Amino acid sequence: TELPPSTFAMLLGSRAQRNIPFRDGRLCVGGSGKRIWRFQLRNSRQYGAAVFGDGLVARSLTFFSATGHIGTGDTWYFQTFYRDAFGPCATGGNLTNNVEITFTP
Repeated sequence: TELPPSTFAMLLGSRAQRNIPFRDGRLCVGGSGKRIWRFQLRNSRQYGAAVFGDGLVARSLTFFSATGHIGTGDTWYFQTFYRDAFGPCATGGNLTNNVEITFTP
């Protein structure tokens, strides 16, 4: 929520965290030699919200190599990158806060 209206938002995920400056925000996924995976692309529509979730595990099994598969008990970190033409640093992009999710059966 609270994304700029009618902008594209991309869900990123990784098995590791980091904290480095990136565009108008901080990149909090990836690091420690762990890859960042691009899961889904959505439009925030007029409401400024993008919905992700359904199909994350299936997408990881279908589109990613074995190192990108989400399994039972795995902990992943997710963050959304979005276009932000009017952000504080005028870089054209920003990031949401990162979310930690442990997948259970």
